[in-house]
Amino acid sequence: MKSNSRCRVPAVEGCLDALDQCETLVRSIPAPDFARPIGTRSGIGPHLRHCLDHFSAFLLGVPQGIVDYDTRERDQRLEQDAAFALETLEGIREALIQLCASDMEVPVTVLQIPAPGYDKAMVPSVVERELLFLMSHTIHHLALMKLLAEQLGAALPTELGVAYSTIAHQQAAGAGT
Repeated sequence: MKSNSRCRVPAVEGCLDALDQCETLVRSIPAPDFARPIGTRSGIGPHLRHCLDHFSAFLLGVPQGIVDYDTRERDQRLEQDAAFALETLEGIREALIQLCASDMEVPVTVLQIPAPGYDKAMVPSVVERELLFLMSHTIHHLALMKLLAEQLGAALPTELGVAYSTIAHQQAAGAGT
């Protein structure tokens, strides 16, 4: 099911589109292949779980004003059960749809370990910036998941897992010829 947000906020729309792409990818492969490692690489499930964990950390943290991307649930069911992952994705989608333009400048403090051996850094941010991070992070993992899904025989849209800036650049380059 494709997303329709009640408020047209570009950062939210980008995240909803990235989640729609995740759903398209998961539905393109047989359920047993979702958790299967491919060669020496992890499977699609762990990549999707990682992305959904980041969205969940964001959604849990915003009300308190502290988003801690390193303290994630890491629920193994999200890696192993495609139906559960899609159900979780839908819950995240529904929460994001509730965000409006007035929420974009809400301040948050992001906690994240900056390098091995260091304590968590505390960095000021706003909701919109974190949504842009989540979108970009998810698209990056989609590119990896797409490669894995194609090895399983999935036929996926060309633009799936491609950064929005790359799509815009390609469109501008094509318009100039």
